[in-house]
Amino acid sequence: MQHNQGQLLLIRSQRIQRPIKTIGEKREQTTTEVLNKMFPEQQRQDKNISQAKEILGDLSKELSPEQLNTLIADVSVLVEYWLDDYELEILKGQTLLEFLNQKGSL
Repeated sequence: MQHNQGQLLLIRSQRIQRPIKTIGEKREQTTTEVLNKMFPEQQRQDKNISQAKEILGDLSKELSPEQLNTLIADVSVLVEYWLDDYELEILKGQTLLEFLNQKGSL
């Protein structure tokens, strides 16, 4: 299949050339797209790191990716604990899931 130079796009992250999708033509999935479908948790982790960097601002520059991941995990555990504690207080000793199951909502 012949492609003119205008139809080729350099995908820098993969350092390969692929034809640009034209109308009516199926586009092959890139390696990144395939990997993202196989390992969606990686996208979530990347998004979490990006959000943490945005929230922390300049402080995030002082932390390694491993430290950011640890910080994200620690904060997530604390938030879950606080939410469970709040639910137990508000719903008289039940979590929201237990409350909804008891009411037949789930």
